[in-house]
Amino acid sequence: MAYNDNIALKLDYTEPTKNGNIAEQLDEDQLHAVGSYLLGMVNADIESRSDWIAQNTEGLKLAAQIMESKNFPWSNSSNVKFPLITTAAMQFNSRAMPAFINSGQPVKAAPQGNDPDGSKTLRAQRVAAHMSYQCMEEDDVWVDDLDRLLLTLPISGQAHRKRYYSVGLGRPASRFIVPQDMIISFDAKSPENARRAEVLTMSSNEVKELENRKGILPVLQQAQRIATDSDEDKKTLSNTHDNGVEEDVPYTFYEIHWNLDLDGDGYREPYIALIHAADGQLVSLTARWIKEGVEVDEKNQVIRITPTNFYTDYFFIPNPMSNTHGLGFGHLLGPINGSVNTLINQLIDAGTLATLQGGFVGRGVKMKGGEMALTPGQWKSVNATGSALRDNIFPLPIKDPSSTLFQLLGMLIQAGKEISSVTEMMQGQNPGQNTAATTAQAMVEQGMQVFTGIFARIHRALGKEHKQLFLLNKNYHDVEGMEIVLDSGMDTKMLAEDYNTDDLNIKVASDPNMITDVQLQMKEQGLGELVQMGQVNPQFVAKTRLKRLGYTPQEIQEAMTMPEPQPDPKVLDLQLKTEMFQHQRGMDMMKMEQDAEFRGAEAAKDIAEVEYKMAQIKDLDANSQLTALKTLLESQLAEKKAAVDNLKTATEAALADAGVDKIEAEIGKLNKETSVMRVEKKSESTAGGKS
Repeated sequence: MAYNDNIALKLDYTEPTKNGNIAEQLDEDQLHAVGSYLLGMVNADIESRSDWIAQNTEGLKLAAQIMESKNFPWSNSSNVKFPLITTAAMQFNSRAMPAFINSGQPVKAAPQGNDPDGSKTLRAQRVAAHMSYQCMEEDDVWVDDLDRLLLTLPISGQAHRKRYYSVGLGRPASRFIVPQDMIISFDAKSPENARRAEVLTMSSNEVKELENRKGILPVLQQAQRIATDSDEDKKTLSNTHDNGVEEDVPYTFYEIHWNLDLDGDGYREPYIALIHAADGQLVSLTARWIKEGVEVDEKNQVIRITPTNFYTDYFFIPNPMSNTHGLGFGHLLGPINGSVNTLINQLIDAGTLATLQGGFVGRGVKMKGGEMALTPGQWKSVNATGSALRDNIFPLPIKDPSSTLFQLLGMLIQAGKEISSVTEMMQGQNPGQNTAATTAQAMVEQGMQVFTGIFARIHRALGKEHKQLFLLNKNYHDVEGMEIVLDSGMDTKMLAEDYNTDDLNIKVASDPNMITDVQLQMKEQGLGELVQMGQVNPQFVAKTRLKRLGYTPQEIQEAMTMPEPQPDPKVLDLQLKTEMFQHQRGMDMMKMEQDAEFRGAEAAKDIAEVEYKMAQIKDLDANSQLTALKTLLESQLAEKKAAVDNLKTATEAALADAGVDKIEAEIGKLNKETSVMRVEKKSESTAGGKS
């Protein structure tokens, strides 16, 4: 009997949220059939990856340094765990964590296409600022979960994150998932299209809250009914221990993301099913698509439904044997770490035997009480002679700890460090007094090449997670949250429409090729050299350096805003004197011009009188008296003109004698000195930035 026999639901594909909890439309037999089918699929996936889980569990024990009792070669013998995997995981975490959140703005948005008016760039800046605020501030577990992820990832080889919209919180939320709680078939072709089940543990209060929201069918009553089947189930599901103390034992559920055909059309639609892990009882079934993901033909028939993906898979090293499970130090270093532990414990046990010793006592030595224990500095009397003691006490032939085992131990530890790239220099230890700085720097950079590919994989996965957050913001507008981060005076419609676009490329702000501060410093040094050549904008270099130092975008903007330069007091004093003198000179010039105009008017009057008189005698007979008069008048006219020219010349000479040229020359000299001082200050600041 198939799980979907006699099931033909009518679903709304264009408005999937209207379907609600589809499990409410199924009767008890149908719920049991669908739940049993899904539980069988989950159990098959668990079985397919059992070997990987066993190896991963052993690697986690080695990394966590879990102490275990050991009874070979004797009871409570040495059982030291060498921290090979632990050191490798901690070294990776210490390098990776600052690389992805060092800037304080983990999200970057880049506009696509032409941007003539700069509107796309402004929108990208708003989106990047808002999403970075969501990751760093609003989601209070995002940074802590990233820290856990970057520590779990190198051990287990993979980790998972879920991005979803929390109805209870009223905002997008995230959740870190350990590899043990993410069940995917080991033989699936790809993690994106594989069936997956997340293991969820909930308290009775959390289950009751879901029931109150009508998000799931009643579970607690079902659990109580199952508890009557056996005493073991009763102790687990009724939350009661042998001592009679009632505790809140978590309930285990499987959240399954898979495709089911529940409408009888032969096409499996994507759903999210929540089943009770104890018996597979289906308590929730919701659509796993949005209306934009439904493709229909001209007859409005469904052609394809694109499922919504909530999970992001992070892989440390790809597994050649599986597309859905990665490899970590727990898998790669587990066997070596186990051998190292064995050799160390053998050397310790051999040293213990060589130190304490033991042996046989013959019958020739008469001692009371059988065994005899001695403490340091103690002598005991026995009923035997010295020769008898010497002849009847035989120590075990115990050898000292083997030097061969010690050499083999060193070789295995070195091999493990080479795999994990955890050498003395990578740990910050001194490589040697005679090692050149450039050589040491090249060795560190070469050692970090192993992590470059791993960082690139994390970088791509983190970019996918940011794109999921972008889609959540697009589907669930949070204008109030954006106004907190951005300017509250902006148009709220513009803020909401920032996410309703496809011309933004959401990226990770970090650079996967720049892992260490040394690499970043070398990059900045190269930019500084280009600044010296005048080929790069100095403000861009300064902004890049401030960003690497961990300053926020607001702090960088404030630091890049230069105050207005304060003028030299000497220049101000001289400019004031010059303005006062120029004003006085203008007044004097005005007065001189008025005097000149007055004298010119008088001269013009005299000239007019002379011309009038000459006109009167023009028609008379020429004689010596008239000729003399004409000569006299002409000489007077020439004298008047010469007086006007002399007045102008005297005025200009008076101005020159007042020192105007001297003051203007002094102003030019001081301006030249000020320019030289500014150039020297600029050179000093440039040299300081280079150093």
